[in-house]
Amino acid sequence: MNYLILTPDGVGSTILQRLLTIALSLEKVPAVNTHELTNGIDLTKTNSISRKSYPSYLQDLKTIENILLQCNKKLNIVSRLAKYHMDTRQDQQKNADEFYKFCNKFFKRRIICLRKNIFEYAMSWSIREQSGVLNIYKREDRKKVLSVTKVDEDYFLKKCQEYVQYITWTENNFSVTDKVYYEDLITNTDTVIDKLTGYSKTFEKTLNSPLFKVLQTEYNFINNIPIDKKT
Repeated sequence: MNYLILTPDGVGSTILQRLLTIALSLEKVPAVNTHELTNGIDLTKTNSISRKSYPSYLQDLKTIENILLQCNKKLNIVSRLAKYHMDTRQDQQKNADEFYKFCNKFFKRRIICLRKNIFEYAMSWSIREQSGVLNIYKREDRKKVLSVTKVDEDYFLKKCQEYVQYITWTENNFSVTDKVYYEDLITNTDTVIDKLTGYSKTFEKTLNSPLFKVLQTEYNFINNIPIDKKT
């Protein structure tokens, strides 16, 4: 089964893509993560897919389609398609429309990533803009984020508008099969992944712990919160 993850960016699409790929692999299901489709992909000697960056989006959409079609049919492809990349590419509308039709046919699961609160989405981006921290990987990143005391109002409103435009884009171009909210992915991770893969308790069987507990431990470590060893 092939998965396409739709995103405006900043709604958990990257972690969802990675967790899906890991879950399938743990279940002995051949899977490959292409990350962003429109950044460039390549066909390997074994008919798998690898990422290959092309400057200025030089790889055209039809080439991307052909590579996907030539890929080993037993391989489960997990890909991301971000609206802002399609906007930046500035493909002819006819070519973009044909690409969207192809994606609807090629990817059996077409997942839209969402936030339950647009205010929090726009505020998160606004804090990123002020702090210069895109993702928090270490405690120093958290300190920079917490030091932000004000945000740019125009930038905040811009992100709100972009989110609404993203929703319109998905409604106009894709037949969505699944909705994944960022908040649910973080707090109810196992249920979200189990539903998408069809397998049950993949991470708990492998790690002897539910995945949300693993993510919680990581969050506590970054934020200097004492880890409860009983959980």
